[in-house]
Amino acid sequence: MTLYAGQTKEIMPLDETDKQFLENLINQKVTTVNDSVTTVSDKVKALEHTVQLLTARLENMEAKFKTECEVSKVFRQRVHQLEEEVDDLQQYGRRYIARIEGIPAKKGESEDELFDAIKKGLQEVDYNLQRGDLANFHRSAKPRDIELASGEKIKTQQCMLKFYKWAPRVRLYGLNKKAKRKNVTVRANNDLTKRRYRLLNAARDQVNAAFGEQNEIFVYSDRSSNPKFHLPDNKAVSL
Repeated sequence: MTLYAGQTKEIMPLDETDKQFLENLINQKVTTVNDSVTTVSDKVKALEHTVQLLTARLENMEAKFKTECEVSKVFRQRVHQLEEEVDDLQQYGRRYIARIEGIPAKKGESEDELFDAIKKGLQEVDYNLQRGDLANFHRSAKPRDIELASGEKIKTQQCMLKFYKWAPRVRLYGLNKKAKRKNVTVRANNDLTKRRYRLLNAARDQVNAAFGEQNEIFVYSDRSSNPKFHLPDNKAVSL
């Protein structure tokens, strides 16, 4: 049917059958949409529940990790403490041992010749070593070249002395100061554990970096084999 200007198409009224059909169709669509919304809502709730479970597990894992870190820290501190205690015991066991440096090296020397060389070196700093003072003595470390005050170069090799008693051992303290004043090569040092030797060298490196190598400011090992910082005017500060 063709419509001209000013004309409208007459809408036919729906009978009861058509109304019922449309109503059923709309109800079906609404039901389908509602079912979809319900399904989506259930999935969202399930996801939210999963997120809550995962969040709880994560918080639990974080709490356990924090606890394990704290326990690990305690264990590390305890291990460090035990290492220091073991080192103290090892160092205490070395208190009767001294390392004597600056003794001229000689190949194929006898035990008597070695003792005479050590005794002669110590006599330069007024220390009178007796054979009966020592439980054992021997060469140690590789020979090295040193230059004397006269400009002459000689090869020296360190010696290890183990004393029977504390009295002759303790008399070695102060020997290095006298050796410096007399400008002789002999030196007496404590027999340090590897840990204490590393600490001493690290402290010396820091002092040398800050002040340079000099006679008035330096780091040395005291009677207890702990590093000490020597200042001018004979002052000493524990490190």
